[in-house]
Order: sequence, then C-alpha cells, then structure tokens
Amino acid sequence: MSRTKLTAYIPAFNVARFLPGCVESLLTQTLTPAEILVIDDGSADNSAEIACRYPGVKLIRHDRNRGLAAARNTAFRSAECDLVASLDADCVAEPSWLANLTQHMQDLEVAGVGGFLQEGIQVSLWPIVGCPHAPRMGIRIDS
Repeated sequence: MSRTKLTAYIPAFNVARFLPGCVESLLTQTLTPAEILVIDDGSADNSAEIACRYPGVKLIRHDRNRGLAAARNTAFRSAECDLVASLDADCVAEPSWLANLTQHMQDLEVAGVGGFLQEGIQVSLWPIVGCPHAPRMGIRIDS
C-alpha cells in the first residue's frame, strides 16, 4: 500500500510577512502535496489575500482568532488525505521534506513522523509583541 498522497496545511494568524516563502516551499516539494490548506485564524493583515494568490492553495478562514489548536483542528477536519503534514507559516521547508517524511510512513506500523527545525535567518517577533519574561530569563531584546 502506498501512503504518499497527503494534505499539507499552514496555520496562519497575521503572518503575511512570512506566508509567501512558506507556501512556495510547499509548491516546490519533490513530492507535491495533493492538497495545500491555509487556515487563516482571523488575521487582521492580508494573510488571506496572499494565500489566494497561489493556484491550488485552498484558504479556510475563521471569522475570529480561535487559537492555534482550533486552526489545527480545522485543518484535520478539512483534509482530504489520510496523511497530513503541518508547516508553520514562518518556516520554509527543504524541497525533499515531504518525500522524506512519507518515506517513513510506508511502514504500516509507523503512526507518525516528524522533522527538525534548522535555525537560519531569524526574525524575532519579541520587539513587536513583547516578552515580559525575557529579562527574568536573562534574554536581551534589541530592536
């Protein structure tokens, strides 16, 4: 049994700045997802409009911000494939990411697989949203 047909989804809340890179990284996978969902969780920016620019990307909108767990639940309820992969909007997937993940899913005893995050170019949201715990944790925030 081949288990390579999959849905990839991106939970999105005010991520217009990052969304193009994320979506484009899914569109250029060596194993093309059968479906790409962007779950817009009540964004006030133009995240939804950006998602709509990409043919083959299905936008699902929440009328208000319901949180990451609700966005993930919406994605799983909406997914048309048995295999579902999640990619955060501020991440860019390596071209073989999905092919590598699904390779391990060929074993019917495997219930789930995961990847790893390799930090590269970093943009911190702390100066924007604030982090009241940073000084106590010994973290210095330069804006």
